[in-house]
Amino acid sequence: SSGINAEYGAIHMEGVIKTRFDVYQNQNSSRSYLSLKRFEAERKAMPERTIKFNTKTVNAFKPSNVSQKQLYTTKAQREEKSANKRIRLDRSTVESMILKAFKKNQYISQKNLLSITGQP
Repeated sequence: SSGINAEYGAIHMEGVIKTRFDVYQNQNSSRSYLSLKRFEAERKAMPERTIKFNTKTVNAFKPSNVSQKQLYTTKAQREEKSANKRIRLDRSTVESMILKAFKKNQYISQKNLLSITGQP
């Protein structure tokens, strides 16, 4: 007789076994099956997260990018850049420049004085 067990949601059968048989795989497929199972067991045994060490050195800075314009500047361009830099002059020459400026105009802003004298 057979029936369904409502409590557990399982099917069961009752009866008597007349003959018993076993099912085996052939030799080639059993080796591949065993290697598959071995691989699965090894993969499950490995931790999910592992530490990886870097063998290469890592640069913490980015290399500077020198453009072609900076590489191939002419001598005249370099001299022009150095001419635009402000150089500190003697006190007497600066005073004379300021006095000339005040003779032309009595009220001069500090920005205009800086541009006239060219002092840092």
